[in-house]
Parts: sequence; C-alpha cells; structure tokens
Amino acid sequence: MAAGLSLAPLTFLYCLGAARTIDPTLEDAARLSGAGPFRTVIAITLPLLRPAIVTTTILNFVLALELFAMPLLLAVPGGMHFLTTFIYSEGFEATTPDHALASAVAVMLIGIVLVFFQMRLLGDGQRFLTIGGKAGRARMMGLGPWRWPIALTLAPISSSP
Repeated sequence: MAAGLSLAPLTFLYCLGAARTIDPTLEDAARLSGAGPFRTVIAITLPLLRPAIVTTTILNFVLALELFAMPLLLAVPGGMHFLTTFIYSEGFEATTPDHALASAVAVMLIGIVLVFFQMRLLGDGQRFLTIGGKAGRARMMGLGPWRWPIALTLAPISSSP
C-alpha cells in the first residue's frame, strides 16, 4: 500500500502530459453526437490515454520490484512469498545459490510478462495517433453532482508527499 501510494504522483504526471496532448475537438464531437460526459471519457479520453496508463503501469511495476525489501521484511515472515523474494532466496540466500534459476525467473518476470502485457494491451501503436494539430484549448468539464465525491476521492492523492 505504501509503495503504491508513493508511485501515484509519477503516474499522475505521465497521464497529465498525455491528457494535455489530446485534441479537445474529439471530445466536443462526442458531446455533439449526444454522448454524455461519462460516455465521452470512456469512449474518447481513456482510449487515447491507454498508452500512458500502460506505460506507467509497467514503470510502476518495475519500480515496485526495486522495493522488494517491504515484501522481504513484512511478507516472508508471515509465510507469503513473491517472485522477487523467490529470486532473492534462490539466487543469493541459499546455501548453494542457483544463479541460473534466479536469472531465468528474473528474465521471465521482466521480459516476458511485461513485454507481453504491453503488446497485448497496446497492440499496434498507430491506433493511438490523432491526425492534425491541436485545434483548441482544453475546456473545463462540469462534474455536476459528482464534483464533491471526486474531490474527496482525489484529495488524499494530491496531498501525498
């Protein structure tokens, strides 16, 4: 939980940069076609943000692997084991370390899982390109009755150190 909260600002900054490059006329076109604000976010904004979300998810996963001290100190004594603690115990802590096994698990963890995850979710990167320049400035969207629940939900994220 603590590691996830510490990586939230990084995700926010990456997605903020991607959100600023979205052409607002795409959202305007959806609204003029009869889509409400929720449908516009689901159909237009989130698909255009998908590369940034997937990239930051992978980056956060790799950064979370660096924080393997938390699972090692908190989870292993409780009987819970993770791939990172397995790599540590088999590759470094064992009486006869098996470096080949530790390397194979590490390559599988990083290479295969993350590359497959990115390829599966993004596929052809050309699908996420918008043709043309930025036609206008982004406009504020009224949240209506959802204003305060969203503000209360996002307040802990924005105030985290």
